[in-house]
Amino acid sequence: MDSENQKKSHQDAAQGYSRRNFMKGAAFSAAGLAIAGMPPGCASSAPAEPAPTDPPAPSGKDPLAWMTPEAGMFDWRKVPEAPTTFAKTFACDVVVCGAGMAGLSAARSAAEQGLKVIVLEKDDTYDVHGFQCAAINPKMAKDAGAYTDPLKFFGEYVRQHGNRVNNDLIRLWIDKSGEAFDWYEEIMPPAGSDYKTNYRSVLYWPRPGWEEAYKDEAWKHFIGTIDFSYESWKYAGDLLAKKCVDLGCDFHYETPGYMLTQDGTGKINGIIAKIDENTYYKYETTKGVILTTGTFAKNKAMVHEVNASECLFVLRNGGEISYSGLAGGDGDGHMMAVWAGGEMEPWSHAISSSEPLLGPTPGMSINKLGKRYRNEDAPNWMRPIELRSQPDMFGWEIFDANWRDLLPFTSLGHMAIDPIKDTYWTVPPKDCFELANGTKTDGVKRYEDYLEQEILAGVGNPEGVKIGKYVKRPGKVFAANTLEELAKMMGLDAEATENFLAQVKRYNQMCAEKKDTQFGKRVNLMRPIEKAPFLACGAGVDKNGAFGAEGVRVNGELAITNKDGKPIGGLWCAGSLTGGRHAVQYLTPMSGMNHGFCVTLGKLAGEFAAKS
Repeated sequence: MDSENQKKSHQDAAQGYSRRNFMKGAAFSAAGLAIAGMPPGCASSAPAEPAPTDPPAPSGKDPLAWMTPEAGMFDWRKVPEAPTTFAKTFACDVVVCGAGMAGLSAARSAAEQGLKVIVLEKDDTYDVHGFQCAAINPKMAKDAGAYTDPLKFFGEYVRQHGNRVNNDLIRLWIDKSGEAFDWYEEIMPPAGSDYKTNYRSVLYWPRPGWEEAYKDEAWKHFIGTIDFSYESWKYAGDLLAKKCVDLGCDFHYETPGYMLTQDGTGKINGIIAKIDENTYYKYETTKGVILTTGTFAKNKAMVHEVNASECLFVLRNGGEISYSGLAGGDGDGHMMAVWAGGEMEPWSHAISSSEPLLGPTPGMSINKLGKRYRNEDAPNWMRPIELRSQPDMFGWEIFDANWRDLLPFTSLGHMAIDPIKDTYWTVPPKDCFELANGTKTDGVKRYEDYLEQEILAGVGNPEGVKIGKYVKRPGKVFAANTLEELAKMMGLDAEATENFLAQVKRYNQMCAEKKDTQFGKRVNLMRPIEKAPFLACGAGVDKNGAFGAEGVRVNGELAITNKDGKPIGGLWCAGSLTGGRHAVQYLTPMSGMNHGFCVTLGKLAGEFAAKS
């Protein structure tokens, strides 16, 4: 993943919301409304006795009352009264609201165009975290001999998202991301192997014979992502922040944007910051405002409306609304944009993760009933989508002792184990990570060597295989010398065990015939499960949901638009606030797309503001 703003997103999320709380909260504040067209007290005093086959008689309450404006579901859209007294007033050309990767990129870009830039940030400093950055044909990839066909990438990206993306936006990113990364790289030291400062390389490259090996891949992936360590990505971000300061950008920390100001035509001419309940700052601009405030996962009111379907999914399945997602955000920018006449994108997401020990390595996918349920030739982010329809939203990936044979053919997406190239991830640095036995990585062994070592050490342990800290989310892991023993460790009952053993037999037969007649798995991934020890890697989907990834509508120049598709004027956005980047799930034909969008759209937003 290109961001660790998993950053304890579930652990640090606001207090969960149960079905009971949801129904008695704001969403159901109008639960006492009468049925439409019948005011309270006007029901017939002698209702007819319903026939046994008739539907239940109405209770006197409108079951859809919670979805009406009167119930308060849309109250977050109401424009608050603007303050009229300001403790301070500032003037500049453009305000960038939000100092994450997108905001820093926008600030640098705008300043390089000669604009006077002020950056507002609600926290006490900027925030850059994660690793990897996607780009189409950046210089580093081209120099290494890797090339991506832009049109093929576009077609695959749109296909993976079921056509629920902003085509102009995706095309813009494809056309400009390579040069945007080159621009970002200008401020970095020459690429090297020091994971604390200069480590970066072309992810999964070189890959001899990769086009032939992946020609029948179910979900196509492309080469072009630039790989970083957590530390080197943060180091590059620090250099970006320093560049902004050197260019004259003025950072106002602990200064959250509150609402936008508009002239008589509706064009944005500034922004108001709210310091506390009684203190406001006013920022007047000649160009406008660039919003880069991230997601809205922590904003309960927005979650209840925009993610209503996801809320109901959680409640139907006995969960508690988590108010978290891949990143936690307050939705400040979304609300400002909507108050100014903007609108949310029309598609709803459910971006959750489910990461078993070997990532997307395609063994045999088994659910709790012991049945295979999918074509395993799929990216890491496809798994949580498919698990939502499985019992208890949980699944196992089954392998035998030859699991490493699958690595050279596994889809080159998020979290794929690279068995070829030596990088920070594939050969963990000396003393960088602690192993399960308490020793440290030696800087020589590969990632998969450590995995195999710890798997073999855990064979037969009913408590599971112990995995070192070089794996952030290992999930449940069991290893056994027989399939029957493995089924017992997995907790399968007698019927599920019978299903499981029969499924392995059928799967092995299909492997021998070199054809998956069940789900159509790629032939070079069809490896039998027959050699001990056998391995089960399990992970589920968070039943408490994933929220806040939707953005606002924009045009092909990152201008935030109204419901009619026309630019509001003087208002742009970048990063996670930008709608139309992806839908359904974080499915990407290239790793590191979130950071790729932040860098590219941030740079372009600054340029578009300067040209306005």
